Amino acid sequence: MINIFDNYHFNSQLLHRSLKLAGYQHLTICLEDDGFLPDDVTSPYQFFAQNPIKQTDKPLFFNEVEVPTHWEITGTNDMGKIKNLGEIRGKIFYQSNFKSRIVNRVEWLDNKQRLRIVDFYNKKGFKFAEAIYDLAGKAIMKKYFDHLGKEIIYENYVTGDYVLNWKNKTHFFKSQEAFVIYYLKQLNVDLDVIIFNSLAMPFIALYRMNTIGKGILVWQENSHGTIPGNMKLMFDESLNRNYSIIIPNRDEYLKIRQGLCDKERDKVIRGGYLYSYRKQNQFTRNILTLTNSDQLLCIEELVKSNSEYQFHIAAITEMSNRLLDLMKYDNVRLYPVANEETIESLYQRCDIYLDNNKGNELLNAVGRAFENDMVIFATHDEAHNRMFTAPENIVMKKDINNLTTMLQKMSNSKKTYLTRLQLQKNYSNEIEPEKLINKIKVMLQS
Repeated sequence: MINIFDNYHFNSQLLHRSLKLAGYQHLTICLEDDGFLPDDVTSPYQFFAQNPIKQTDKPLFFNEVEVPTHWEITGTNDMGKIKNLGEIRGKIFYQSNFKSRIVNRVEWLDNKQRLRIVDFYNKKGFKFAEAIYDLAGKAIMKKYFDHLGKEIIYENYVTGDYVLNWKNKTHFFKSQEAFVIYYLKQLNVDLDVIIFNSLAMPFIALYRMNTIGKGILVWQENSHGTIPGNMKLMFDESLNRNYSIIIPNRDEYLKIRQGLCDKERDKVIRGGYLYSYRKQNQFTRNILTLTNSDQLLCIEELVKSNSEYQFHIAAITEMSNRLLDLMKYDNVRLYPVANEETIESLYQRCDIYLDNNKGNELLNAVGRAFENDMVIFATHDEAHNRMFTAPENIVMKKDINNLTTMLQKMSNSKKTYLTRLQLQKNYSNEIEPEKLINKIKVMLQS
C-alpha cells in the first residue's frame, strides 16, 4: 500500500496525518517536491537525486543567500529583499509555518524589474531547483539539482518534455505522465493498493499503467455539482484496477452521490479526518491572539465589553504603541518578542483563539489552536484558516457585538462552550478512528 499525492499542500497533510493516526504507516509519495517535505514523505526528485543525509544540514536563513558583491539584503518577518544601489533585484520568500525567516525561494529580477529566475531552496539549505522565465513573465523550464549542483531533472514547460540524468544515462520522456510512470516502475514497491487525492497526475499515471490492484481516491475538492470526467473513468469495469472513493466533506459527498447511478454509489463512502489534540479544553476565560501587526479588528471594543475574559496578545516582533496602549486595561496581557516557549505556554493556558489580525497568519496559529482544542472565533475579513473555523463562529465587523454575546453565554454555560467547540469539529469533518479504519477496510474488500 502506498499514498500518491500531487503536492503536500494542506489537504494532503490532513489526509496523511489521518492515515497515520489510523495506523497506516505505508510509503507516501509526493510528485511535486517543494524542498520541505516531512522526512516520512518522498518524491521522484529525492529518489533520483539520492542526496545523502548529513548532520550539518540546516535550512538557509534569509541573510545567507548568496548575492553579488556590494549588493545588500534586507528583511522583515514577511519577506526579504535584495537590492543594488537601492534598486530591488531580488525577493526572498520564507517557508510558511516553519522556523523564522527560512528561505523557500528567491525571485530574481532584471534591471527592468521583470521576473527572470526563481531559485528554490530546501530544508537542507541548498538550491535544489531553478525556474527560468521569458520576458513576458512566463515560466519556460525548470531544473533540479543534487547536493553537488549536478542537474538531475530537466522539465520543459513549453514542450512538456522531461529529461532525467540517472545512473550515468540520460532518459527522455515526452510528458510528465511518462516520467511518473517510469518513476513508479523504478521504485520496485508493491503497487497493489494505492491511496491518492487527485484526479490529475496520480490518477492519470495509474489509469495509463492499468495494473491489477485497488485504487482509493480521497476526494477533497469541490465538484460544484458536476462529476469530473476522470472520476467517471474510475467506474469503468474494464479497468484492471478497481477504484473506490472516500469523501470527507458531507455536502460534497451528497453532491457526488446525486450525480451517480446506484451501482456507482456503492463505490462511494463518506469519510472524515482524524485529529490529535495536544490538550483538552478546560473552559477557561483566557483568549489568545497571535499577530505580526497592530491591526487587530475591534480589539479594544472586545476587551472593554468582555472584562471577565483575559486577553493574551503575543507577537514575535516588537509591538507598536497602538498595541502597547492596550496595557491600560486590566484584562489584557501583552507578549512582545515572544519566543516559542512563551507561545506554547499560551496555547496550553488559553482555551479560546481570536483570529482577528490583518495580514498573514503567524506560525500556523489557527491550525495550532485547533490542535489545542480551543474554540476558534474569527472576524470575517481577517479569518485565515477557515477549514478549522466554523461559519457560526465567524462574525462581520458590523456584528462584532454578536461575538461579545457568544462569549458572555459561554462564560455562564459550559454546555454553550461545548456547543461552540463541537461546531468546529463537525465543520472540520472529524471522524472517530474506528470508523475511518472500518471505512478503509470496506474499500479494500469491495
